[in-house]
Amino acid sequence: MTSATVWGWYDRRPQRIAIAAAATLDACWLGWMTRFDAPNDWVHADPGPLFGGLARSPWLHGMVVVAAVVALWTFAWGRRPVLQGGVALGLLFVVYETNAFQTGFLVPEMHVAGSALLGWVVGRMVAAGLDPRAVDAHAAPADLARWANVARDRLAEAGAIAGVVANYVVAALSKWLAAGWDWDGRIIRRLLFAFRRVDDTGPIAALGDAVRTHAWLPDALAGTTLLTQSAAVLLLVGPRLRVAVALLLAGMHVAMTLTARVIDPQLLVLVGVLCLPWPRWLGRSAVGPTQVELAGREVRRTVALAVGSAALLGTCAWTLPIREAMTVRFGVSQTPWDRSRIAQAPATVLGAGRSTSVWAPRAGAEVLAWLAPIGPGAAVGDAIVTAVSAVVAGGVRLTLQGKGGETVLLLHAAAIRGPPAPATTGEVAIFYEGSAPSGAARAQALAAVWRPRTPLAGLASVSLTSRPAPPR
Repeated sequence: MTSATVWGWYDRRPQRIAIAAAATLDACWLGWMTRFDAPNDWVHADPGPLFGGLARSPWLHGMVVVAAVVALWTFAWGRRPVLQGGVALGLLFVVYETNAFQTGFLVPEMHVAGSALLGWVVGRMVAAGLDPRAVDAHAAPADLARWANVARDRLAEAGAIAGVVANYVVAALSKWLAAGWDWDGRIIRRLLFAFRRVDDTGPIAALGDAVRTHAWLPDALAGTTLLTQSAAVLLLVGPRLRVAVALLLAGMHVAMTLTARVIDPQLLVLVGVLCLPWPRWLGRSAVGPTQVELAGREVRRTVALAVGSAALLGTCAWTLPIREAMTVRFGVSQTPWDRSRIAQAPATVLGAGRSTSVWAPRAGAEVLAWLAPIGPGAAVGDAIVTAVSAVVAGGVRLTLQGKGGETVLLLHAAAIRGPPAPATTGEVAIFYEGSAPSGAARAQALAAVWRPRTPLAGLASVSLTSRPAPPR
């Protein structure tokens, strides 16, 4: 893999800085999420005293985040990458795990920098066993020492890129196993609906509208994303392929940022710095030795280190709580398996029924009277109303359960302008949540069987607000 490097014999410190910068962003963002993000319906069954205590103590968890950041930059500028990188990796692990326990889901892109750091440390451990030595009869001792250090860093670079590649390959493999060629653009459409402002008329919004209004474009983008992620393995093959695939990955992330607001600057930093030939582009290429020799007597030690590192990596992969993050966030499974100790939160009583959807206070007498005859137990199309909430965020939530799964209908005041809601009845606009294909049909079924008897202006405790409809 070192033959695929595009950095030649230039110093690898900028690469360590890039890993530290990306991991710092991840650690700070995950620390913020742990402190301020409310848990969702998926909770860890047994957080234990360490992670549970850190999740309950913001100051203590903040100190761990600060310590992780300090350790990362010590790794970036220090001279003992294995020790300093190992300390940073351990602290990052605590930050990752605490966030996963507290918020109940995993953010895969926030762990790529940690994988790169792990690969760098493992690469340096292997290099310590191989003990590469530069050989050049015309070179000064200082140059020989510098080349020997760069030779070790070339192995570390290969390990870091392998760690980045592993994340892309796992992302692609999960899609292949879950849907294969049937992987489509539904999630891209949902992201466009979620983040596209109705009143946005800028160029980025126009680009998003083009994707939204051409039915084949989201599917094409989804297929291109799948193929690009699968091609990430070619980063390990050769320098030309490394540059080409790195540019493809960078373009994919830029396109996702412009169209779906999926912003992953840390991935752009890692791919851009590790895989692109910046020394050559900036005219800073360095001359290397005529030959590099490996200490043959250390081969057994190297094999032992490699096997031990692989065993450690496998153990970490098994014990980490790998969650179906996309299922929790968007209702679209990207991972067909879940090896973590995840337990779904107990159902919460809403009104007269039970639901595992987002908790909301149950409806009062005036809301139930306004909705009559619709209420818990009433039939709406092919589903039964299982829960009715009070007014939350300017709307009333109805939870319906049927053969097609659970759907949450949101009742808001109808907007005067903007795209129409999925269904409207009187002054009320009906929206729906979830990925069930029956969502729109159930919204229309509710509009067909119910019309509010009392105008919104005549209600004392029911104050509905309008919300922009998702663009179509």
